[in-house]
Amino acid sequence: MKQLLLFLLAMVLFLPQAYAFDWHKDIDTITATPDKIYECYPGMSLNDLHATWSDVPGWKLVTWEKPGYQGVRMATFNKIPDKGDKFIETFQAARDYGSTKIFAIYVTFSTNDAKLANEIYSYTIKKMTESVGVAARPYDSFLYKGTRRTGVTWDTGNHKYACVLVQGGTNPVNCRYHIQINQYY
Repeated sequence: MKQLLLFLLAMVLFLPQAYAFDWHKDIDTITATPDKIYECYPGMSLNDLHATWSDVPGWKLVTWEKPGYQGVRMATFNKIPDKGDKFIETFQAARDYGSTKIFAIYVTFSTNDAKLANEIYSYTIKKMTESVGVAARPYDSFLYKGTRRTGVTWDTGNHKYACVLVQGGTNPVNCRYHIQINQYY
């Protein structure tokens, strides 16, 4: 009887965490096949992107055509958060204005929790290194317009990857820390 009560108490204490999204799974998925992040890759046609991301369960379309820096167009999706999540996950595919080809893929985890941001960043670097090898430029860090950017890049010859921790940003939803995983060529 005592063991049953202890088990029930443990369930009540850890129940909120049991329903929270496990970011490890998404990092594992991304880094297992970094040349094809969530079935998308640089060089992919806009038509294929639309077909692949037209109705992905668990994700919400933000925009297909948001204009960005220097004419870049971004298709943007947010993962629908689970109860208890302490972060927002965003997927973006970038293309130049007038182009029908994707040139970069971005997955960003945004949070206000500094400890969580550092855990996601460290875990991503570890998994990318296991997947594609030693980083080409490890741990660049610089301050730009009030934000600290720390990043690691990998270059396999065919693809380039980066993991960047941005500290001090305010978007989306006033999050202060952003871990961005990039794939581009």
